Amino acid sequence: MDATVYQHFRKEEAPFIDNVSEWMERANMEYRPILTDFLDPRQQFIVEDIVCKHGIVH
Repeated sequence: MDATVYQHFRKEEAPFIDNVSEWMERANMEYRPILTDFLDPRQQFIVEDIVCKHGIVH
């Protein structure tokens, strides 16, 4: 994932952003949906933002 993504979020959210990147890669490579554990509203926002702007998946 592009390193500039991290500048838009808090430092403590970097590990979660890495997880989102891994989910996107897995969904793209395996061509399947990825199910996650419960996401709080902030995490939902992060996922939607990253997938919509930088993702190759929907």
